[in-house]
Amino acid sequence: RARLKGGAIYTNGRMSVCVNDFHLDDNRAEQGAAIYSDFGGDGIGGTVLINAGLCGLNAAPSIVACTRNQNGCNTIENNIAETAAGVATDGATVLNYLGITQIRDVQFRGNRGGSVWRLVEEIGPVMRNVLFTGNNVTGPLIRVNIATGDIHQFFQHNTIASNVIGANQVIQFENGPEKLSFNHNLIFQPGKISVTLPFAIASSANYDWDFNATSDTGQLLPPPWQAINIEPRFTNSAIGDFRLRVGSNLVDLYPATAAVGATRDLDNRVRPVDLSIVSNRTVDVGAFERQQADPWMVNGDFDGNFSGWTSDNPGLTGYSTLNVTGSSGGSLAFTRAATVGATTPRFNAGVQCFNVPGPGIYRLSAAGRGTATNFLAGDSPVIRWRLRANASTCAQAAPIALEGDLFLPNQSALATTATPVEITVSDALWTQNTTIEVRLDVTPVPLDGAISAGFDNVVITGTGLNALFANGFE
Repeated sequence: RARLKGGAIYTNGRMSVCVNDFHLDDNRAEQGAAIYSDFGGDGIGGTVLINAGLCGLNAAPSIVACTRNQNGCNTIENNIAETAAGVATDGATVLNYLGITQIRDVQFRGNRGGSVWRLVEEIGPVMRNVLFTGNNVTGPLIRVNIATGDIHQFFQHNTIASNVIGANQVIQFENGPEKLSFNHNLIFQPGKISVTLPFAIASSANYDWDFNATSDTGQLLPPPWQAINIEPRFTNSAIGDFRLRVGSNLVDLYPATAAVGATRDLDNRVRPVDLSIVSNRTVDVGAFERQQADPWMVNGDFDGNFSGWTSDNPGLTGYSTLNVTGSSGGSLAFTRAATVGATTPRFNAGVQCFNVPGPGIYRLSAAGRGTATNFLAGDSPVIRWRLRANASTCAQAAPIALEGDLFLPNQSALATTATPVEITVSDALWTQNTTIEVRLDVTPVPLDGAISAGFDNVVITGTGLNALFANGFE
């Protein structure tokens, strides 16, 4: 807690700040709640490098990097602009006067103040692979004033979503930098203008606006390489996961040549990756790049919870520490006490809507358990799947093109089905809004008896129709 400036870090004059593999959390100051860098008597400010250099020093030979996106690694969070008496101010989380600021591979989460990133007469700003989410600001989220001269600003491969922003715009350039590269940014802040300048936004020799995606309802950034008024289909924004689902329209959206300035993503994974199932281009929009091995279902292994799933019977659905062999994290359990006279033939334990990334053959499998024995019937887990050609959220009123059941093993130990169900999505059935509804259901035996069943390792995989014949009929 600082009385006026620099809650965690304060510098004045020609000083350099370098932080790598760090966590700046829960600091307070009127201005620069996390980092404040001021200019000295000669009118020259300092350099702030966040995962962007070592200030000319050599790294210790025994250095061990923290694990990205775990335990606060490379995160600036919960910093608050306020007075010593706890009164909120319009200060920024990070502020630099007359200096150089470069930020790479960082998350800004849960900060409060006037802005999160504030630069005044900045000399050489760079921001790449940065996630802004859960911040609450009274002004623009990012506010930049560029010094005069041949200054080139880079703002690339960033994701901005689910922030509370008081101003009309998300990013405000108070004046025009001489050169600006604004590429591959995903800005999902419905109702807000993504970027404002003191003059009209247009592409030119010095201004490159290509390869972005925004929630603006009108054409803000220059065509042709813009995705406007998008629904990003984040993996699980409810728990702060802003990676893209395999069925997001922003996966493999842009050409490979546009992966500028960042060959690794915020997870430190390779970029670009051309997914075999997506018949598009190569590069994802935003701070994260999907990999071939990423699971397609959200939390299909119930890793510590059942986030990503909803239930028609939430009071009967719970989390279990049981796992099928090869899985970890737990499973979904459905239990009900014996109810005299009950006649319900099927109960729902969980539902998830899967956005289909393209035409192909999709294989759905899972593990289940019930109460059957080798001699007696019992409760059985079953997956009811429904394919809709044009229902991006699996709306129940939308027409069902195909549907069926996948019956799972129903004895006391979790076991995986021997034969996955195959769902063929033809070219005629597929649209950008084609979905497969995955319903985890339980059929009780007897109907009025106690019910106990479980699900684990719910998986969808697939092969594009064109890939089926890539090697003849092999």
